[in-house]
Amino acid sequence: MTITGPNRTTGCKTVALLAYDGCQGSAIASLIEVLDIANLYGARGDPRAEPLFRWGVVSPDGRAPVAMGGLDIAVGGSPASVPAPDLVFIPGLHFTGDVAHFMQQIASLAQDCGAWLRAQHEGGRVVAVSCAGAFVLAESGLLDGRKATTSWWLGKLFRARYPRVDFREGELVTQDGRILSSGAFTACLDLALRIVEHFGGPALALSCAKVLLIHAKRDSQFPYMTLQARVAHQDELVLRAESHIRSHVRETLSVEQLAAEMATTPRTLNRRFREVLGCSPKQYIQDLRVEGAKRLLESTDLDFGEIVERVGYADPRSFRRIFERATKVSPSLYRRMFSISQG
Repeated sequence: MTITGPNRTTGCKTVALLAYDGCQGSAIASLIEVLDIANLYGARGDPRAEPLFRWGVVSPDGRAPVAMGGLDIAVGGSPASVPAPDLVFIPGLHFTGDVAHFMQQIASLAQDCGAWLRAQHEGGRVVAVSCAGAFVLAESGLLDGRKATTSWWLGKLFRARYPRVDFREGELVTQDGRILSSGAFTACLDLALRIVEHFGGPALALSCAKVLLIHAKRDSQFPYMTLQARVAHQDELVLRAESHIRSHVRETLSVEQLAAEMATTPRTLNRRFREVLGCSPKQYIQDLRVEGAKRLLESTDLDFGEIVERVGYADPRSFRRIFERATKVSPSLYRRMFSISQG
């Protein structure tokens, strides 16, 4: 293989990776491995060349934490052992569905590490987070007025908890000055490439992407989103409306008809949907039809016109635009990405 030199900043860059109980150990390992590959390519094959990156894993109290799945992570100390890294990285936190426990963990991390994180950012260092790591930064006040993203299934919770953050739903990686954030798991690889590009230049990042078989221009979580992102709730009116919509999704549905069926007014129905689900009944109907089309593209060989009919839409051209707006890909590309019926 050909090793090309980067367009790099001067000097070796120190990276502090923050590990903690319940974190995604794969994110820490992935970033380290990408940085190691970047060092290889950045050295142009010269074993005596200074590496572009050095790294160390730390934990809030300096003790070895247990990551998601019971993985023990070796650490080199507490954040105080890395007083001035060039980059701080916070991996995601395993989310089991218990929101109260999850937010308690986030608050504890922000209390233990928030001052250190703020000091690093104020000192001119880069801070990068993956998945739920964005919650730690937001809880520490570092994301107020800034762009950030997180995993798509945590988006509603993040937006509600941190209204001052410019939340970029569906973006794979965001950058606002010296703060970078990404979605979950494999998006950490995209984040790692962005870090390599930031410090080593685009040529080095592209070389790493080719070795790792990562699409260097992947930029969206939208194709992966499902209605599972809607949080569970106990609003009886909305639950009855959702059930009715699912049972009659192939029929012509209007908000006025739906409100009449629910013995309420369109205004009340709209308000309750927005309070509980964060969208209007019309948007929910549209999302449900897109979701149905996605399932049929995944599991059948039906042509798109028949799929459109089955999900209750009359105009294939119009629905194609709706589908592409929701997923950011064409129906044919979505099928190539996710079909389980292709041999």
